[in-house]
Amino acid sequence: MFQFGYLNKQMVDSQDQFQEFFQAFCQQIPSSSDYGIEVRNVRYMNRSFFDFLVRNRLSPVLLQGYWMPPIADVYRDWGDLITQHKSVIIRLLGPDRKGIEKETGKRWDQVVAPKDEELSAIVDVTEDLLAHGVNVYLNVNNHYEGSAPRTIERIRSLLSD
Repeated sequence: MFQFGYLNKQMVDSQDQFQEFFQAFCQQIPSSSDYGIEVRNVRYMNRSFFDFLVRNRLSPVLLQGYWMPPIADVYRDWGDLITQHKSVIIRLLGPDRKGIEKETGKRWDQVVAPKDEELSAIVDVTEDLLAHGVNVYLNVNNHYEGSAPRTIERIRSLLSD
């Protein structure tokens, strides 16, 4: 997985330039492996980006948190392209790292910021991807609700068998 922070004009002039640079990089890495790409720029969540992923056989990494649009919204808008991939990575990171660390006292044994509606929407996306034959890798951070293991239990309880 290639993870990029917020890509602003000081780092790269445009989304097109980023895609040109990354495509050149992709031509130099082994094609025998699968790769995913995460960008943290809401302006990149568009047809150009998702077409780029399909063309380069790069799995989308969908991020919940860090000022990105909700995964359910991204999937609603670009699901026709997202379902063309063999795999999709979903990362639940949460919006406020320092705030949740303060709230939990850095003890990660309980959900302190439940996100019931978000989780339900994430499960709907996950189940739809699975129904399309897409492998889904779900990564949960403690900063999402306060306890990754407890959030995973909550997700499991929402998933259909």
